Amino acid sequence: MTLKDRDAITGKCAIRFEAAERDLFWEVLANYPMQKEPLKTKTNSKVRAPIVKAIRKIQSENSEALVTFRRAGAMVIDKDFNEYWDLTIDSAERERLLQILNDVRVGIWMQLGCPEPDSETPPAAPVSVSESEMRSRMLLHICASWQMFLIHAFDS
Repeated sequence: MTLKDRDAITGKCAIRFEAAERDLFWEVLANYPMQKEPLKTKTNSKVRAPIVKAIRKIQSENSEALVTFRRAGAMVIDKDFNEYWDLTIDSAERERLLQILNDVRVGIWMQLGCPEPDSETPPAAPVSVSESEMRSRMLLHICASWQMFLIHAFDS
């Protein structure tokens, strides 16, 4: 994922994905929404109902935005036959994409049991991690990396 172009007048950024990056991007975003139901709380049902309704509305809007993003991207093949996918978004679309990526990242973190960040001290013995957990941890960091890219692309 690279910043292809930024238009200072319109505030839009064109982001270029290599083919493998595009495929991973859509594979990760296919997990949205990670949380189908809001977290359980001690809130009474009169207070909870409007919150659930609002969350579902946002999730529906975000899911529609993902369809729009997919359609808005353009396939590009350069003179050396390298395939790219370019996506141009404005700052409002960036905010929505940041929300979606954050939902996926936090959802993965919760599925992993809300692990604490790695400490400076290495474990005394090797830690056994399943392939699935390793993949989830990788995707968690990839989402965070994409979020930082989007923030810097517009703010720099």
